Amino acid sequence: MEIEMTQVQRKKRIIHATSFLAFILAGAFFVYGIRTGIFKSQTAMAAFLEPFGLMAPLVFIAFTAIQSVFMIVPGALGNLVGVLLFGPVWGILCNYLGTVIGSSINFYLARFYGPDIIRIFSSEKGLNKYQKWLEGDERKFHKWFAIAIFLPLAPDDLLCYMAGLTNMTFKKFIIIILLGKPLAVTAYSLLLSCSFTNLLNALGW
Repeated sequence: MEIEMTQVQRKKRIIHATSFLAFILAGAFFVYGIRTGIFKSQTAMAAFLEPFGLMAPLVFIAFTAIQSVFMIVPGALGNLVGVLLFGPVWGILCNYLGTVIGSSINFYLARFYGPDIIRIFSSEKGLNKYQKWLEGDERKFHKWFAIAIFLPLAPDDLLCYMAGLTNMTFKKFIIIILLGKPLAVTAYSLLLSCSFTNLLNALGW
């Protein structure tokens, strides 16, 4: 059953409000991290993470998966936080696992709810932009989907939703995700981490 447009708009407003709140909280976290030095001191970072124990990476992976579904904060921002919290190796691994889980959830949400789920979590403009990939020979979408997942700047979350609207098997989908995501996640994580560190150094923090 299609969701009525009024319901879609109401859910979109909730998502936008949640995204705004999450962005504010993320900004507050960065300010806190700069003031306390946890982004530049391994000792300070260890002290910050100690109360969470072994659950810290699991909580972050769950957060990354959730933000991939609800898009409450930019994915690149989440990748930056992963590296700042856990270092380049473990941070990238946590980013990767969370993104793979979130992408898989997106695939099945679209398969179950249809195009309306995209209208809630994305935009009609975004849906229309890539709708042509679904027209005609579906194998073309499979090809462009695989190529796009390898690219760091592709709208991965939206494309995963759209993949769920096709006849693509989950096996094929997950193989593309597992092989394609490492490049984009690593590029985002390292580039943003380097840029953020250089920015702090330039500002004398």
